[in-house]
Amino acid sequence: MHHYAQSYRAFLAAWALALLVLLAVGCERNRGSEAAQGFVSGNKELIDNLSTDLAQALAAADDAKANKIVDDFFAQAQADKRPLNVGILVLGAKGQVISSRYPDPKDKTAVIKSEDDFNYSQYKKIDKVLSKGKTTSTILYTVKHKVYMVCSPLKHGNAIVGALCVARVPSVMGPPLEIPDAEFLELSFND
Repeated sequence: MHHYAQSYRAFLAAWALALLVLLAVGCERNRGSEAAQGFVSGNKELIDNLSTDLAQALAAADDAKANKIVDDFFAQAQADKRPLNVGILVLGAKGQVISSRYPDPKDKTAVIKSEDDFNYSQYKKIDKVLSKGKTTSTILYTVKHKVYMVCSPLKHGNAIVGALCVARVPSVMGPPLEIPDAEFLELSFND
């Protein structure tokens, strides 16, 4: 009987250790999930604040108005003493840049207006946003930086008239993203 009691205690000890490991892993996942949930809700809020007006401007082919909407958004964030640490990229229906603004890394009160004439539709995930109408997250690599982007379609009625992309470049805009890359790429914005 003594042998069985020892085996049973060993079994219970192993079970308890496994349970503790599972709990620790679960807690780590929850922390990551909380960071991811906060990231998703913050980006959804930003996108929701800009989408309707930008979609109307793009539907009217009024690039100047789209640029003003983004400029005003950055100005309001500055006036509220909450400067943005993200870039805003507005794309036309074919992936061409309509507006590109991001905070100046040297002066947090300044905004840089990029004269980017790049066409982003060459990226599969961004092309999906423009063709399928689903918000997605992607990571783009430039010569100098890793760019985390959340792109959402801009719809006017049933037509996709462009996309709104929120970009984070931690190496320039800081702070580091608190979500592992694999989790970032799996984020769901379409719920």
